[in-house]
Amino acid sequence: MNSDRVLLISPSEDVLATVQESLERVNAFLTVRKLRYYPQDDELGLVLRAQGPAIVFLDAEDIGDALRVHAEIQRYSTSAQVVAVTGSMSPEIFLALMRVGVRECLPLPVEDERLNESLLRLAEVLEGVSPTEHAFGKVYSFLPSKPGSGATTICLNTARALAEAHGSRVAIIELDMTCGVIPFLLKLSSGLTICDASEYAGRMDETLWQRMITRSGKLDVLRAGFPRPEFRLDPAQVQQMIGYAQRNYPAVCIDLSGNMERFSVEAMRSSSSIFLVCTNEIASLHLAKRHMELLQAAELQDRVQVIMNRAGRKDALGPQAVRDVLKVTQIETFVNDYSAVQNAIRDGVPLPADGRLGSEFRDLARRLAGKKPKGPTATSDGSGGKSGVLSLPGLKSAVSNLLSKAS
Repeated sequence: MNSDRVLLISPSEDVLATVQESLERVNAFLTVRKLRYYPQDDELGLVLRAQGPAIVFLDAEDIGDALRVHAEIQRYSTSAQVVAVTGSMSPEIFLALMRVGVRECLPLPVEDERLNESLLRLAEVLEGVSPTEHAFGKVYSFLPSKPGSGATTICLNTARALAEAHGSRVAIIELDMTCGVIPFLLKLSSGLTICDASEYAGRMDETLWQRMITRSGKLDVLRAGFPRPEFRLDPAQVQQMIGYAQRNYPAVCIDLSGNMERFSVEAMRSSSSIFLVCTNEIASLHLAKRHMELLQAAELQDRVQVIMNRAGRKDALGPQAVRDVLKVTQIETFVNDYSAVQNAIRDGVPLPADGRLGSEFRDLARRLAGKKPKGPTATSDGSGGKSGVLSLPGLKSAVSNLLSKAS
């Protein structure tokens, strides 16, 4: 769960716009996402797993659908807080919401001051939520702008660093079905593949999963295997396998091909973050821009974080030029340490944590795990000290400051 993420659920565009505008006035640091209908249970579970909202604003105008969605939220998330909004807060609707545990109800149009007060109360509640109460692990997809961008190396080393940060095993799902090299990089022996696992996707359990994956250190790898041109992965089966992994690991890293297959797009829909990996070469940036356009068309652009790999070459474009080309305000940069990467590949071992590139993977993983980086990290200009997401104390402080200014 991310403390700065808010989900709005309403079939009314007017309600969505009203609540979003009020949230933006109250706290510009919140990430607001919208669902323009009352979802069914399976779809809601996918949304909650992928977005991990701390607060859900639920339109209660249709009280029957609202109560159904609230029950599903409670089923899928033990920590997300629900705020009901409605233009007709009748005693019957209010009592029905209170009976199921909804304690925050706001009439429409939403008043900024009342919204401030609700956010302050919810910040107090969320501060007491233990990380162990969060129902699902996070999914991180690594999407190369073009082959050879280094997305697989970044995926693998970030997964290793996430295992260290969480103190737990982490899953890697290899979805590059033609050029997957993770088994080669890890020096894995032959084993079952995601093609085998897809046959059991709807009834996956611990026994079946352990047969499908291959262990390497603290990583559990579901490999793509040898290319099978005649085989087509079903996107629904991919979602089911990702869902199973989310329920059993604190983090799941997905290695994508960059070809934007249907199953890849569905995997990214299940992801809380999509790392678009490019280099600062012109061809790579051209294709990265095209990927950004495709992700925007799929309404996934708000999950994208750009990684500029192999930064530091004086004959290539700098971070500011990359931001301008891709029209983003922040990028993550990783240095070019060719010899260290080749040595790690040759020996089948992680990059040294005390090396510069290894420490950058470690710090990225610690931020993703909600922990403080141990050293200076890449910024939007590649110089160090990247800003992170707003913490709960930060949320509370920001709202309190706005309240004091308003008074």
